[in-house]
Amino acid sequence: MISINKIINKIPAPKKAAIISSSAASVTELVFRKINNINYDNFNNAASKNELTIEDFKVVKKIARRVMKDRNLTKKGVRIKNINKKPLEGVLAKDKLSIIEQCQKDTNGVFVSEAVKYKDGRIYANKNEVLINYNKPSVSLLHELGHADNHNNSKFLKHFQLLKHKVEPVISNIAQQNAIFGSNNDKAYRAFLHKNSTIISALAQIPTLVEEGVASCKAIRWIRLYCGNEKLAKQAQKEFSHAYFSYITQALSKVVPTEVSRVTKDKMLQKFQTKV
Repeated sequence: MISINKIINKIPAPKKAAIISSSAASVTELVFRKINNINYDNFNNAASKNELTIEDFKVVKKIARRVMKDRNLTKKGVRIKNINKKPLEGVLAKDKLSIIEQCQKDTNGVFVSEAVKYKDGRIYANKNEVLINYNKPSVSLLHELGHADNHNNSKFLKHFQLLKHKVEPVISNIAQQNAIFGSNNDKAYRAFLHKNSTIISALAQIPTLVEEGVASCKAIRWIRLYCGNEKLAKQAQKEFSHAYFSYITQALSKVVPTEVSRVTKDKMLQKFQTKV
């Protein structure tokens, strides 16, 4: 019988190194996914415990109306809608589906920068709609209006939203693939991508972190500007800090596995080639 060692030895060194590198990245991703899930649960538990009173939510909605007027969001087509009024069955946009489902369960909201449709062509949510769970009142309404303001009143942050949704997943994937399958011995551009894969992955996370942070800062500033309720502002700050930490861990869940796979690939390749 052919021994397992003989079979393994027949595999070219770059492939063996890539397999081990990919496995190391997968394990790291699982660890961070678990951290993300725990952090998200903690955020929702904290938000649920600190649900706004009816009176406080009235204040938040009043602030939202002032923001809509003063920032010309109403004229630019922004609308606020209850996320629980329409069934989700048959919604086409899978990337939005999980977010909307989560919002229906928790205290979150979502800003729709592109129309979300059913499979039969009907509109679930129009572009520029802020979808909020009115059954679980929270300050997330103002955070989502922050996204709406970024989209409609800042070309720079609007482009960051586009990068966040469309470009970041592609760049992160390219970086990790080059970390796993590339090497320092490849052609110049491939070697560059491999060597700098972690930096490329980290840079791809910046639009998300910036845009989310700006939306939260705007929400807190509006609370202080329009009602001067410091208690509500601090509650919003605490809630948004929990949420922002989840974006940081989400970013790390892409950057760290890329670095692990790059370092593992280089070490394993060197080890296997030395043996040969």
